[in-house]
Amino acid sequence: MERRSFIRWLVIVAAIGLVVRLVVVALASRDLAFGDGLWYHSQAQIIADGHGYLSPGQYLFKGQHLATAEHPPLFPFLLAIVSWFGGTSVLAHQLTGAVLGVAGVVVVGFLGRAVAGARVGLIAALIAAISPTMWRYDALVLSEGLLVLTAALFLFVVYRFWDQPRPIHGVLLGATLALATYTRAEMVFLGLVIVVPVAVWNPRISGAAARVRVIATAAVIAMLFLAPWVVRNLTTFERPVVFSNNQDSVIAGANCAEMYSGPGIGSWVPGCNTAHLTQHGDQSVVFEVVRRRGLTYMRNHLSRLPVVMVARVGREWEVFRPFQDIASDGRTDQLWTVSTATFWVLAIAGGVGAVQLRGARRLVWPLAVMAPFVTVLAAGTYGLVRLRMPLDIALVVLAAVPVEWLIARRYPSRDLAGLPTDS
Repeated sequence: MERRSFIRWLVIVAAIGLVVRLVVVALASRDLAFGDGLWYHSQAQIIADGHGYLSPGQYLFKGQHLATAEHPPLFPFLLAIVSWFGGTSVLAHQLTGAVLGVAGVVVVGFLGRAVAGARVGLIAALIAAISPTMWRYDALVLSEGLLVLTAALFLFVVYRFWDQPRPIHGVLLGATLALATYTRAEMVFLGLVIVVPVAVWNPRISGAAARVRVIATAAVIAMLFLAPWVVRNLTTFERPVVFSNNQDSVIAGANCAEMYSGPGIGSWVPGCNTAHLTQHGDQSVVFEVVRRRGLTYMRNHLSRLPVVMVARVGREWEVFRPFQDIASDGRTDQLWTVSTATFWVLAIAGGVGAVQLRGARRLVWPLAVMAPFVTVLAAGTYGLVRLRMPLDIALVVLAAVPVEWLIARRYPSRDLAGLPTDS
């Protein structure tokens, strides 16, 4: 009966999330900012037309069929399915993002339930349903909405594996890690950050050999899932591209004079290190040139790098010039401000929740580790709030813990209309 009650409430919360996202899409502009959102939208049309993953700019403006691996393939592939069925408009892709976001809300609910019980799961799902940190990218046609779904699914499997380290859960660890990596390439590092420790430290696994088998199983399954895209890249480009070459443009755009001092310190700009650069060749060759330029600039200015890295982290945590680029990504000034304020509130509440879970001897480190994970990521790349999404997911779950505690104190013996209190 408890499970049925949880599902019933979760469906209600998901419906709230859907309404919120539909309103957001209805109010959003159909003119995408010149950036990744437009890239994903255009890439989906190219895939739906049967041309595969081609550089959208080169194909649409110059008619050139040049392969790309600038972003992982899952999000544009899902958009391409919608395009193939006739949903080629920006609105159709915005609605797709909204639906994926609602699916993420559901998975966040199950994750919260696995972390600290059914009531925490429902509160986490409700926060995910209404928090702009969760839905602000859906109408911009960006992959972060999908990452809420895939990353939360991975974390859910991590918690299930911790409680019940069955062989199937080892397989699911690898499969969901691959799914998250197909959404955002840097998620692959969670294999080292989470999968290895969760196998090594799990008290329910006996013996070193069993722990090694879990790690090997997850690694093999992840590699098998990722192999088609890796093989495609290795056989397509002149220079080796394993999964994505987006890091090349990141290195180029984050390491130049404008990003090492002045108003733009710690940020990224597309024009860095692109002077006198041919755009007509193999993408791997072009990107290799800009990567070398960025690395050369970094090596020649190592004395500035510590300050730049601090600025990058400050931007990611929205404590350094958080409103400098307001409305630059297509969000309104109001949404930008509310999103930032919401993150600050969730960061504080999430910190309290982490302490409470620790005190209750609940497993908390797979969520807490997202803070150093995204911090190191920002320090090594550049300060972009979008890169913080794994932490935003964790904060939603952790913030639900003190909220549930307050509810329990206020209504210690009330059933709350059938709201489940346990898993």
